[in-house]
Amino acid sequence: MRRLGGLVGLTVLAVLLIATPAAAVFTTNTIGCAGSAVITDGATTYPANADDTVIKLPKQGSAAYQGSISTVTHNQSGAVKLKVGVVSIPMGSWSGKNDSNLSSSAGVKKLPSALGSVPPGKYDLTGYHKGDEGMCAGKATVEIGGSPLSSPAALGSLGLTALTGFGLLAAFKAKAAAAVAVAAP
Repeated sequence: MRRLGGLVGLTVLAVLLIATPAAAVFTTNTIGCAGSAVITDGATTYPANADDTVIKLPKQGSAAYQGSISTVTHNQSGAVKLKVGVVSIPMGSWSGKNDSNLSSSAGVKKLPSALGSVPPGKYDLTGYHKGDEGMCAGKATVEIGGSPLSSPAALGSLGLTALTGFGLLAAFKAKAAAAVAVAAP
């Protein structure tokens, strides 16, 4: 069943894309999840391996993944999410019975368009795959590159910062003028 492979592959992608300061890690792995991914934006290729300290992720493109489990799961589900501040961007989700008893999968998944609005920086990626027979889950640190002014959120923040600065400057000038007026004879 392609869904199992997609699920396991996305979970492995999540583990590969989710890392602690040392590396991407499985926090739970009772079913022997394994795999890797190659992420591309069309011009540059970004390999994602489980021992990477930080995994680079472009703002657009696709991920070619392959994944496997040593224990076949049934009645399975899973999800991968990228945590950006208080928002989680869904990277993928799946569910199915796996009547075909598949233990591996490979495929290509388009990266969500929401990544284009994420400011450059390091973010947490989490994912899991679970079924009647057990589960695997993991986390990694993902680095999204680009200019600090390359996203609408960054430009909005810059605009708000400028407005706040102008507001503070105007308030300071008004207070200074009032103090001079009071001090004048």
